[in-house]
Amino acid sequence: MTERRRSGLTGGLVLIVIGVVLLALQLAPELTAWLNPRWGWPLIILGLGGLVTLAGFVTWQAGQVTGGCFLIGLGCILYWQNATDSWSSWAYMWPLFPGFTGVGMIISCFMTESPRRAFVSGLWSIFTSAMLFVIFGSFLGNLTLLGVYWPVLVILLGVAMLLRPIFKF
Repeated sequence: MTERRRSGLTGGLVLIVIGVVLLALQLAPELTAWLNPRWGWPLIILGLGGLVTLAGFVTWQAGQVTGGCFLIGLGCILYWQNATDSWSSWAYMWPLFPGFTGVGMIISCFMTESPRRAFVSGLWSIFTSAMLFVIFGSFLGNLTLLGVYWPVLVILLGVAMLLRPIFKF
């Protein structure tokens, strides 16, 4: 499929989904409660991420699927922070972004020329992201799961980084 046809498919799909949402809002006005600007604005980012991911599947573009997963993750974080008014959590939330990208890589690994490599890279991104989230959350935030033993995760992450080139995982 040519790039021009992919762009047309993506644009058409986005317009159809937007039209369906707008029609649903016209037919069921009570749905506008979800769009309350006070707490519903992150849903726009979630919806955009869903559209980008769906467009990536339709046009068979692994990069779009990965980018869509990133946007979905960003929307989830923003929704949680907005709902709980916990904006200071940015201090330790940022390490989750490589994990969202890793999820996208795993979901789209069958679209690439080397699915095993994409899958392993996605797992590594998720692992690193989770470790950094817990480390920074313990050090800077309110995560008290590990108590004073959170530096053990720093050691484990270092060991994993040393072993990765040896075992090529």
